[in-house]
Amino acid sequence: MTTTTEEDRYLRRILALLDSARPFESLTQSDSRQWQVQPGSALAGDDAKTDPYQVSHSVWNALSVAVDHLH
Repeated sequence: MTTTTEEDRYLRRILALLDSARPFESLTQSDSRQWQVQPGSALAGDDAKTDPYQVSHSVWNALSVAVDHLH
């Protein structure tokens, strides 16, 4: 059985981990241009292979949703 002290430690650890997601929140919610694919990257290659569809859009959407859920 978990004691209250152990539960408190677990909760504090979870909160610390969630707080470490804050930098990602600012990247996904601002006009940081972080969503732009770097030329020559593997993701740029994927986008070129799936044209007219952009794999990078799905990746950015997944990252944004994940950060939103953490928030």
